[in-house]
Amino acid sequence: MRTLLPVFAVFAVSAACSTTPPSRTVQGRLTGTSAQPLVLSETASGRQTATVAGAGGSFTIEVPTEQPVTLLVAEREGARVRVVRRIGPRWFVVKPGNLIELGTVRPVGTLPPELTPLEAPAPQICPAPAGQAELPYDAKVALGQTWRLADAFAEKGAQPARVVSVEMEGSTWRLAELRSGAAFTVTQADCDHVGNRDIGRDRAVITWENVDGSVETDHLDMRYCEADDASSSGSAGGTADAEAEAETCEHVDHEGCGDSGSTCDDDSELVEVEMPGACPAEGTSSPPIN
Repeated sequence: MRTLLPVFAVFAVSAACSTTPPSRTVQGRLTGTSAQPLVLSETASGRQTATVAGAGGSFTIEVPTEQPVTLLVAEREGARVRVVRRIGPRWFVVKPGNLIELGTVRPVGTLPPELTPLEAPAPQICPAPAGQAELPYDAKVALGQTWRLADAFAEKGAQPARVVSVEMEGSTWRLAELRSGAAFTVTQADCDHVGNRDIGRDRAVITWENVDGSVETDHLDMRYCEADDASSSGSAGGTADAEAEAETCEHVDHEGCGDSGSTCDDDSELVEVEMPGACPAEGTSSPPIN
């Protein structure tokens, strides 16, 4: 007879760094947690992506699409990592698409605070497989800097076989250059224009085809006149990001599986599904969702 794991049994899961399944970016801001909590995405088989929340509890994480997954919030207690609650339904499925904005993520029973603009850190995920293109979260470009869309892909490594589309909601600033891939030089007008995210800031949704024929979509925030100098091409990087990325590619042993829930501003795209186990690896995966 099979024995289920106790609520606080320790089990090991690993971040998938060698191959990346189709995924969707989920973004939110935690409240009611300790400094620098972890957010863990786990499938029923134990496949994991992990990220460390940034300033103010903001997080961005990749969640696999078209398969049951659970999203957990954990805290470090010395050498232990303990799950304190889950986000959304215990098991859910997300369909392919663009960024999911959960907004503020609060412990159940907590009154929502006054909403403020969401400022998330760069996505902290494992490197893309060799030959696959990847975008950074944002491109910080300096006044007087010459920049093109290829520079954003170059920051992560490989270039795409082709850019399929570039779309911007509520703005057309530099859209022609982004679509054509043409180089442009940042002027004061770039710094001062009212973008779709803020002054001097626009978000573009970019779809591209990799050399292996796969197609991906991600967003890129253009942050004009925010770079320290003209040599910066938009990384949110530095030591902090390097440490956070290392976190995502390690095994994360944790206790618990999210007995308490959370309330989000909008978790409607986390579609609840029934699974036999409360924790990853307790049950078998469901058939693919059609």
